[in-house]
Amino acid sequence: MSTVTPQNPFPLSFLGAFKLSLACVLLAMPGALVASSSSSTSGGGGGGGSGDGEWYWDNDTGNRDWDLNSTDDNNWDSNDNPTTIGGVTPKVFFTDDYVGSDQFIDFKIDSQVVHSMTFRGKYKYTIDDTYNDEEIVFDSGVGGGSSYINIEASAWGSDNHEIWVEMTLNNDLEINQEVNRDFRIRDQINLNNNTLTFNNVGTVRTQDDITGTGNLVKNNTGTVKIQGATTFTGDVTVNAGTMKLQHHDSLEEVSNVIVNGGTLLEECSFAINDDANMILAGGTYELAGGVDETMNSLTLTDDSTIKLGSGNNTLTYESGTHSSGMLTIDNWDGLGTGGGNDQVIFNTTLSSDFLSNVHWADQGITGAVQLGTGEIVPIPEPATMFMGFGVFSIAVRDFLRRRKSAVSDS
Repeated sequence: MSTVTPQNPFPLSFLGAFKLSLACVLLAMPGALVASSSSSTSGGGGGGGSGDGEWYWDNDTGNRDWDLNSTDDNNWDSNDNPTTIGGVTPKVFFTDDYVGSDQFIDFKIDSQVVHSMTFRGKYKYTIDDTYNDEEIVFDSGVGGGSSYINIEASAWGSDNHEIWVEMTLNNDLEINQEVNRDFRIRDQINLNNNTLTFNNVGTVRTQDDITGTGNLVKNNTGTVKIQGATTFTGDVTVNAGTMKLQHHDSLEEVSNVIVNGGTLLEECSFAINDDANMILAGGTYELAGGVDETMNSLTLTDDSTIKLGSGNNTLTYESGTHSSGMLTIDNWDGLGTGGGNDQVIFNTTLSSDFLSNVHWADQGITGAVQLGTGEIVPIPEPATMFMGFGVFSIAVRDFLRRRKSAVSDS
């Protein structure tokens, strides 16, 4: 580590205490589809329906247009399943209107291009692929715009749906979850130069690799759990709710991590790319107990918080820049002389503006000093400084008294 020139934006020199705590929490049905299309040409499902390119799963009852024959019962087979008609890609609906139990839907033969998927009702839908080489391709077709997965509220709520099929994005994809349930994506997601947005009020889990180039965005009040390793390159933005990093390689190759609001909670050490840049712009970056992390830079653009857990934690940035706002460090438990249980370190010298805009929540102190090791610690409390000055004054007075006495005796 390079030598850092100690910096103190205040006239008094004293070293306080700082603690960062983190912990690694590793986690790691029968049916048939029904279709409806207002086009005069039906793509395998046949007949008219309620809207352009709308296809409904009906458990092979024939109540809607996507009605598989008996030999294909429970399978999503491209020979008879939703197809793109005149550039209109299928909008696929899984509702309880035509089924009376949990549904297991099996992909066979080929991949499926869809505009969107909507889940609604009390029954659980599990979508799987037989040969593990099929995929769902999200493409909005001639209509353009984003694709979406909707998990809609209903009188019965909506169950904990699962997708075990690889997904590829030909355009941006929004996951809109209106119910406080658990939605699991258990296979890979290829961003393919697009943005995946989580707009959820419940819990969404990604449990396999996220690949390609693109961006992740977290909106709304719910929680997203990144439970698998990812290799995608791009940016991650948290605007609201919570994003939990629950794998050591959750964001292994990302370029920028931007926290505008809500909370980014890191539950495993080194889950973020060492070369990534972090921008704190109004949210909270939280580390679980015992978790360590290293990143390239930290830029503060608005009032934000680094919240530490309980345990020994070290958070290291190569550099730090203050643009605006106050950085609050919460639950810190370190040593004023540095090298304590919890350490926040910057490997290059911080500006006095940065240091004067650090607030230590538990100590009630605003302002930091940077040690020669790069670690930042709180400035001393006024009472501590006054006591130190008082002890020094008494010592000086006693020295002068003894010196005067010695002169008199001579």
